[in-house]
Amino acid sequence: MLKGRQTQRTVVKTQTELVLKADKKLRRTALVLILLGCIIGGAGVVYFRDLMAQVNLIDDKNPVAALEILLRFMDRIYILFMILTVPAVFAGVSMFRTSYLAYKTERFPPVGTRVIKDTKLNVGKAAKRRGIVGMVFSIVAISGIMLITVFLYWVLNIMIPNLT
Repeated sequence: MLKGRQTQRTVVKTQTELVLKADKKLRRTALVLILLGCIIGGAGVVYFRDLMAQVNLIDDKNPVAALEILLRFMDRIYILFMILTVPAVFAGVSMFRTSYLAYKTERFPPVGTRVIKDTKLNVGKAAKRRGIVGMVFSIVAISGIMLITVFLYWVLNIMIPNLT
């Protein structure tokens, strides 16, 4: 049942189920990445503070002012879209890859996968089902992100300049 880089030490059999033991190095790496994300998020809040203050001042009865604010902060809005979409697409692609491997090998987490917490191994139909659900979800998520990005590009580059 053990293949690839899996060793007997990483898979522990409890009463009736197999458990993949956590990788402490990966856990530390995940915590560092979360901390880095919080720092980047805080820097983003500071960077976009002017835009948020201007958006809060928009009057519902004056759409021209809203368009002027959007045009003035267009470069910052593009940066915001890149900050939000690139990691989301990367996560979706990574999730699709893991789900496909789970479907193909009939094991979740797939062989050779490191985990940040002790994880029960699913094998057989349960792993295939989890793989299918993960692939469908990742395709829907990536498609949604791309559609939103294309829609916002259309609004900011085609619709707004035509209105002014």
